[in-house]
Amino acid sequence: MKPALDKIAALPEALGEAQNLLADTGYFSESNVNLCQKSEIKALIPEKREKKLPLKRAI
Repeated sequence: MKPALDKIAALPEALGEAQNLLADTGYFSESNVNLCQKSEIKALIPEKREKKLPLKRAI
């Protein structure tokens, strides 16, 4: 997560400030959430995967 937050911080000021960060479940950890909080960015990272529903075939 740190490399991504560093790249976000290096973006031109004209783009504005990042407010949210969306990531996959693989990035969920206490340290990653804390890094986002320190950067004042809201972390949107699911804690766990949802079970996939079986696809129903149209008949």
